[in-house]
Amino acid sequence: MTYQSLITAMKNFRSTQDRSSFDQVCLEIEHHKHNKMTRKDMVMLVDAYACIGKYALASSLCEMIPNKSKKEFKKYQTIKNKPDLHFTFVELSQMDTSQLPTFTYCPNPLESGILSFGAPEVCDCCGEVVTIYSEAGLYCMEEVHLLCPHCIHSGKAAKKFNGTFQQMHEFVSKPHANYELSCCTPGYISWQGEYWPAHCDDHCAFIGFVGANELDDLGIWDTVEHTTAYDINVLQEYMRDGGDLQGYLFQCLHCKTYVLYADAS
Repeated sequence: MTYQSLITAMKNFRSTQDRSSFDQVCLEIEHHKHNKMTRKDMVMLVDAYACIGKYALASSLCEMIPNKSKKEFKKYQTIKNKPDLHFTFVELSQMDTSQLPTFTYCPNPLESGILSFGAPEVCDCCGEVVTIYSEAGLYCMEEVHLLCPHCIHSGKAAKKFNGTFQQMHEFVSKPHANYELSCCTPGYISWQGEYWPAHCDDHCAFIGFVGANELDDLGIWDTVEHTTAYDINVLQEYMRDGGDLQGYLFQCLHCKTYVLYADAS
């Protein structure tokens, strides 16, 4: 079973929030849910239900997924407590992003998928109700599920909870750059924990979640540098956005070289 059409439909809806892309996700769900489901199928449908705000259905399907990873368990705990969302498409299409802070190492946080836009939620740091937030959490002793962009960007969340946003990253010679990445830049959700590469003695910018098809579209296989344990032939054959072998694309802020990281379930 291939889910590329479902992944594409979800991406379109997350970026446009319009009625037609919402309907396309619903159609793809109807097509796939009648098949005999493997574990991978269940994971994909949970994401699809959550994408369109059907959290009750997503939560019930979560309970059926065996051997949940740390990443999945964390995400599903958040889904479990959310009420179903009923989209008002006019409001969503007029989403104001002008007040979003600028992240040096994540210049397009919504487009890249690091930040989410959805139902109003309460920021675990400032207590404000927000519709744009990070669900990647924070590496700290307390349970932190959801943070607003401003608490991340200011360093307030990292200071309040005594935590960092990246599980692992390369260190550069500028201490302020290491601090900005660790304490003021939202992390991305991955299979095995974030790894953030550096290039030209600075941290790279996160571009987005990718598979082999996305790198084909960009035409960068010959020039991309990769910091993975996988042979390039394995990446080209098995790496899929939303799949068991997931790619994460970065770009050097100085020489513009693309850098690829990948991990597996």
